[in-house]
Amino acid sequence: MTIRKLFPQTRTPQARTDDGQPSDAGPSPLQQQAAMYGNIARKALDDCKQGLSADEALDRRRNRSGQ
Repeated sequence: MTIRKLFPQTRTPQARTDDGQPSDAGPSPLQQQAAMYGNIARKALDDCKQGLSADEALDRRRNRSGQ
């Protein structure tokens, strides 16, 4: 099992235009955080599926050898 450390992204102040709106129309910090958590959840699900497949393969090998 590997342990991964996640480093939060630092916030940069948004540049404002003359009308007071942010100049870049990128995702909000909340959307970025939600996307990051979604990516982590997908990766964890993939890891679990891969681990389950490995356990099933190990069980099949054990059963075939007659142990």
